[in-house]
Amino acid sequence: MEIHQIRYFLAVERERNFTRAAESCNITQPALTRAIQRLEEELRGPLFERRPGNVALTELGRAMLPRFEKAIATVTEAKAYARVVLSERRQRLRIGMMCTVGASTMAMIITALAEAAPDVEIALTEGRGSAVVTQLLMDEIDAAIVGQPRYVPALDVMPLYTEGYGVALSREHPLASSEMIRLKDLDGQCYVDRIRCEFDAYFEDAHGPWPITLDVRFRSDREDCVQALLASGVGIAIVPQSLDLRSELIYRPLIEPEVSRTISLVTVRDREPPLPLGILKKLASGLSL
Repeated sequence: MEIHQIRYFLAVERERNFTRAAESCNITQPALTRAIQRLEEELRGPLFERRPGNVALTELGRAMLPRFEKAIATVTEAKAYARVVLSERRQRLRIGMMCTVGASTMAMIITALAEAAPDVEIALTEGRGSAVVTQLLMDEIDAAIVGQPRYVPALDVMPLYTEGYGVALSREHPLASSEMIRLKDLDGQCYVDRIRCEFDAYFEDAHGPWPITLDVRFRSDREDCVQALLASGVGIAIVPQSLDLRSELIYRPLIEPEVSRTISLVTVRDREPPLPLGILKKLASGLSL
């Protein structure tokens, strides 16, 4: 049973004439008649009594009429609801951003999008990189601005910029006098662990197991807490180059080996995108980050 057969049935019931019903449905009368006949074959009984110049419902037709009307109403409601959902989806863009992406970078992207599409509502969430990618795959967000060493094949990845990692430390720290800091110089150093940092994943992907031992004294998933501890002089932390640091802190590039990450705009392949996502992609490809 197909929805067009039900629609033709209701047209015949309304018009009480096959020819007029066919005209109202914008099809030929033979085509409408064949569709009704197939419907009757499926239901195993006649729906209409054919009389000269008139058509009347049979007992089966009268029994099916309210059910067919309800079916058409349900389909119509579903289509209307789908239009509403798609309309809202076109005007709303859900962006997930890795929490270690610098605030200035985030502001540049979001400001450019807001200027290019002032009617679009931007829903911005943040989290650890792996969690943001999971949200994307589960359709909880439309796009992710994230950096991961590798991605699953279901994702489309548009690189935005690449940056290095370095060491954040107070100006009074003994290592602050070095213009660059070698990884082996960190061996045994008091360390403040940024729990949501992706550095370990990038290092292991590029260079294998961690070759030194850090004296991890503190751990936190809050950047402000980590930086407050660093400013008080209790230790050092490895951070991405673009991370906004407090004025009491300085950044020194990490070398031997160098470690970098690529921040990308990531979307799901073969998923129907909301219209503002196309605007975001175009902007992202032209931004100088």
